Amino acid sequence: MRLVRGKYTSLLLVAVVCLCASVASADRLNLSHPHYPLVASDFIQVDYDADGGAGGMGLLTAVGYAADLQEFEGDSQIIDGDFILTVVINPTTGAGISGELVVSEWWDVSSDLFYSADLTAFGWGTLEGDDVFEATFIQDGNMMASDGDDLGVILALASIDAPWDFSQDFSNSGYGTSQSFYMPEPTTMIVMSIAGIGLLRRRRR
Repeated sequence: MRLVRGKYTSLLLVAVVCLCASVASADRLNLSHPHYPLVASDFIQVDYDADGGAGGMGLLTAVGYAADLQEFEGDSQIIDGDFILTVVINPTTGAGISGELVVSEWWDVSSDLFYSADLTAFGWGTLEGDDVFEATFIQDGNMMASDGDDLGVILALASIDAPWDFSQDFSNSGYGTSQSFYMPEPTTMIVMSIAGIGLLRRRRR
């Protein structure tokens, strides 16, 4: 598997955290209806080290292949790239402290489809029978979203019944999958819905 570029791991090595810095409680975020653009990734190795983060915090690492880019519904482009998700976790509460998301294409290493080191929410639980982690970030101005846009990630662990005990290490068998996607603001969603209704009306005439 391709090595993770060093600049994307620096924040986790120097993170200084405290309990009040948690960005989420240990609940699902209910990110079950992703929007576009969306990148689907697979063959994701998920590892959790209960004392791998700075200050006695745990460290979740998920590394796999960004495989499929969908810029709108029904569209699909095969890509070869990296999916990298890292989250520092409070081992007592399971709350996210800080994190980083990288979704990139190998042929253009100078630009990432999605990138953020600004974790805004983190949760975990069960979705349609799969144990999942969910996270939201603020985009850092790369190819598929503008600077400041909200990003969502759904990571299905696959082949493991997650203990949800963050005081202990755990790993999957390398067959995790994920969806990383742009999350429009509520006002944008309303405009998109109105535009869709108008399009349907024109088609029916």
